[in-house]
Amino acid sequence: MQLKRKPGSMNRLPICSLIIIAAVAAPLLQYLHYAANASNNKTADSVDEPMKAGDAAARMKMPAGFNVTVFAAEPDVRQPIGMCIDDRGRIWIAENYSYPVHSEKARRDRILILEDTDGDGRHDKRTVFYDKLNYVTGVEVGFGGAWVMSPPHLFFIPDRDRDDKPDSKPQVVLDGFGNHANAHNIANGFSWGPDGWLYGTHGRTNWSMIGKPGTPKEERIRFDGGVYRYHPVRRTWEAYADGCTNPWGIDWDDYGQGFIPNTVNPHLFHAIQGAHYEPWRNRESSRFAYRRIATIADHLHFAGGGDVRAAIGSAEESALGGGHSHCGIMVYLGDSWPDKYRNTAFMHNTHGRRVNRDILQRAGSGYRATHGDDFMLSADDWFMGVSIQYGPDGSAFATDWSDTGECHSVRNTRRETGRVYRISYEGGAKKSETHRAVDVAARTDDELVGLQLHRNDWFVRHARRVLQERAAAGSPMDKVHRQLRDILDKNSDVKRKLRALWTLHVTGGDDEQLLTSLMAHSNEYLRAWAIRLLCEDGEPSQNVLDRMATMARKGKSQLVRLHLASALQRLPLTLRWPIARALAGRVEDANDQNLPFMVWYGIEPLVHEDIEAFARLVLDSKIPAVTHDIARRIGSLPNPEEGLTVLADALINADTATRSTVLRGMAQGMVARRKLKAPKNWSRVVETLKSDPEAYRNALAVSLLFNDPTAVERLQRLATNTEAPVATRTNALQQLTDAHPAELDVWLVKQLEDEALQRGAIRGLARYANRSTPSDLLKRYPSFDEFAKQDALQTLASRPRWAKVLLDSVDQGRIDRRDLTSFTIRQIDNLNDKQLSERVRDIWGRIRPTSNEKKKVIAKYRKVLSVSLAGSDLSAGRALFAKHCGNCHKLFDAGGDRGPDITGAQRNNLDYLLENMIDPSGSVARAYQMHMLRLANGQVVTGLLGAETETTLTIRTLNEDIVTPKSEIEQRSISPQSLMPEKLLDELSKQELRNLVAYLQSIKQSPLPSGFKPPQDK
Repeated sequence: MQLKRKPGSMNRLPICSLIIIAAVAAPLLQYLHYAANASNNKTADSVDEPMKAGDAAARMKMPAGFNVTVFAAEPDVRQPIGMCIDDRGRIWIAENYSYPVHSEKARRDRILILEDTDGDGRHDKRTVFYDKLNYVTGVEVGFGGAWVMSPPHLFFIPDRDRDDKPDSKPQVVLDGFGNHANAHNIANGFSWGPDGWLYGTHGRTNWSMIGKPGTPKEERIRFDGGVYRYHPVRRTWEAYADGCTNPWGIDWDDYGQGFIPNTVNPHLFHAIQGAHYEPWRNRESSRFAYRRIATIADHLHFAGGGDVRAAIGSAEESALGGGHSHCGIMVYLGDSWPDKYRNTAFMHNTHGRRVNRDILQRAGSGYRATHGDDFMLSADDWFMGVSIQYGPDGSAFATDWSDTGECHSVRNTRRETGRVYRISYEGGAKKSETHRAVDVAARTDDELVGLQLHRNDWFVRHARRVLQERAAAGSPMDKVHRQLRDILDKNSDVKRKLRALWTLHVTGGDDEQLLTSLMAHSNEYLRAWAIRLLCEDGEPSQNVLDRMATMARKGKSQLVRLHLASALQRLPLTLRWPIARALAGRVEDANDQNLPFMVWYGIEPLVHEDIEAFARLVLDSKIPAVTHDIARRIGSLPNPEEGLTVLADALINADTATRSTVLRGMAQGMVARRKLKAPKNWSRVVETLKSDPEAYRNALAVSLLFNDPTAVERLQRLATNTEAPVATRTNALQQLTDAHPAELDVWLVKQLEDEALQRGAIRGLARYANRSTPSDLLKRYPSFDEFAKQDALQTLASRPRWAKVLLDSVDQGRIDRRDLTSFTIRQIDNLNDKQLSERVRDIWGRIRPTSNEKKKVIAKYRKVLSVSLAGSDLSAGRALFAKHCGNCHKLFDAGGDRGPDITGAQRNNLDYLLENMIDPSGSVARAYQMHMLRLANGQVVTGLLGAETETTLTIRTLNEDIVTPKSEIEQRSISPQSLMPEKLLDELSKQELRNLVAYLQSIKQSPLPSGFKPPQDK
């Protein structure tokens, strides 16, 4: 999906990985503490006090008719990290005093209950429910107690007599939730789903190994982040969806469709069961989810400025939405706000001091979110929203951490502040619905069933859960089921029908006969939910399976097919085939935003069930992405021969488009494989494809991987054909170097004179231990442009003997010492050759400065940059960024993807920039640790881990992706250091430094200098 920003809105290669740690997915908790007013370089300790709570509420900008009041504020509430509302309409708050230190000794986090007994809209009773927790991140109540997320534990604190005093110490329901990697990217929040499960969200950095206490490591479930759920009756945990950077909160619309916010861009996702979302980061859980589902938002909420607070109130910032960090979500289903707000998503914009509103619209199998007018804007610099929920009177409650912060601080600036605001609409709230009289748990069964018709979904949800609790406790449900069936059968509103269905399900009243009949219902949401509920336990009857296959083949609704694809993942492998074939055969779903991916996720495990049948699916598939990934998966198998033979047979009779798609998939799956045996029918396939130019070129690439010498010759001819498009030529060259055929290095040397192939040839030579390579490169070095020179230096730094020649050339003046970047110097040091390392230190000094030295360097550059940057050349700064940083980072949507997009990082904070450029290894997220490989051919490869399969490893170096067979890796190690080396700024002139920093701190894109072309575009 294309994200739209709304209108109104040198010889040294990389300072690549600039801010590679600082911009890494910096989500909620770290946004909660750092230096506010970064544009003035103030520290958190020098920030003014927050507004008084009443003043802050009075000055909030809201749509006409809305009113904000203070429900609670410090000292009664502090550090509110989680919130829920119980059956009596009381606010439960999880207070986190621990951040950023996980310590079992520091047990002082608390769970509070705030109650409004007189209905005036402000709490007048405060109860400390429990005060001996550590690192609490979420709370929900139900089933006789409080559910508390406190990584590594999921606790249940029983209070079955509802006296607001725990019946016992917290019970550990599950443990193993990750808290090892950082302070903020962790399991959080809870919400009861319409299906009776307790849902939570989970950051991607701190992966978890989840199990009941005492579960052996080998029996635990690894969860890499996303959405999870726990069933309070069955006592089972399961992953629901995988991915996102740091989702924080989940809510559902009137039709039971879930939505999650992400604390960094992109900001909103449709929560689909079994989905895999960006980012991937080579996690085992999504290793074969080759493509991942994108955000549903068609916009971004920030202009790309460094200090995202600086522009608050401006027309541009207001039009865009205030910032790139989002936390907490509410899909409003209350009954006191105007109708236009129903079924729209509200999210706190953490830096923007506001609540964004996204309009949810059906699109294809799912949704699209467009930018609605921002709902609330705070004038208080300390406002930092976390949670937002509507209550029994239809008003919403929003928590405010009440602190200042930019990303990646590890200081908690204040622990004594916090607020809960109440947002109401004129004439909407009734006094009787804001105190004890609302107690849903005190209602009769008849009343609870009647509440399923209430316009305010708060009553619907609480009544449903209370009925679920009573059913689980053994209360008779026959009458309840009859009443619910009456709603389901006779009520004309599909939303009421769905509520009845969900309540039947959680109370055990939805049998197969009922759900099977709903599979034929005229409404797509009822059909979709029938499929989902029938497959909850993964064991539907053959009758249901047959109906599902028919719906997949003939049904008209893409939403229903999305649920069929989700259900596919829950079925035993042997039962998936008919549905998989039918779903893959729907050509109209080829461009849907979800279905090609979801169908593949359900199909992929079948590769282990029946390889021949799996390969033959390419003939059934009419969705190119699925076709491609089937072939790619087969090619990646340790022993792919059987599947490749079936694919080869399929190619002979396939249409042109399918042939090319299958061949591209095969080539991608087999990349860097060695000594693969060609299928017996392969020569016939190649002959058949000669009349199809595109398919024939792809077949040559595959033949190359089968060690076909004629394929080498043909691809060499294609690469050197100056009449062919440059992209075709360079692609042929890349296929040759990836395949690594013998003696290719001799041919590569000849291509050093060809401008189109030169850089690829230089990089390819690194893979061959040819003694003449240094001289071949050095004699041409003066004629190379600056980018080819950097490729040459990287190649020469990849082997000890070559590196010696390189350093000799520097000593002799053949290569300018200033040409060697810090990255190249560290690459030489990583060769682990004592003599080379000593030479490097003699010339360049210590590669990794001490902490004291770094402090002095930071102070030096701070002094250089203390003068105004107003007269700096932003175009020159952009050129420097393109040369030094753009290989790895995007800024304003221009640049590479080795590291994170830094557009939304806090670039206006000078200390922040300098600390991360000068000490990039101060805190390295696991995904950005440097991997070092020593290969059997003598080459040393250094870079980030790109992907890993059973047979190959992909390392993302500074200038290329190198795919290597695991069998050729002699040594593999992981460094705690960042890919970005030290001492990157040392050889920039003062003016160059000012230009670069001025560009980094700019709030909009600058033009490149005339005639300058970024290296990634060359």
